[in-house]
Amino acid sequence: MIVIFRLQVILERYLLLWLVLLCGVAYGWPAGFTGDFDPFLATQGWLGYMIAVTMLAIGSLLPRDEVAQVVRRWPAVLAGTAIQ
Repeated sequence: MIVIFRLQVILERYLLLWLVLLCGVAYGWPAGFTGDFDPFLATQGWLGYMIAVTMLAIGSLLPRDEVAQVVRRWPAVLAGTAIQ
């Protein structure tokens, strides 16, 4: 249980930093790196799963009171999602 808590603390502290750094690498990949292997093309089929895992990781960092507000106000959340 302590390992899970420590992992959560690490995610909370550095998740945004990792996401920004990896987005920067992805943005500069074609110009900065050359070669036969392109990890973005190689993982193209996994993209949906990777986005889902990222969203799950970000969602797991929400405080419980915010999640409770979403559950209580689910019609407004669905309406906002539909409008977007």
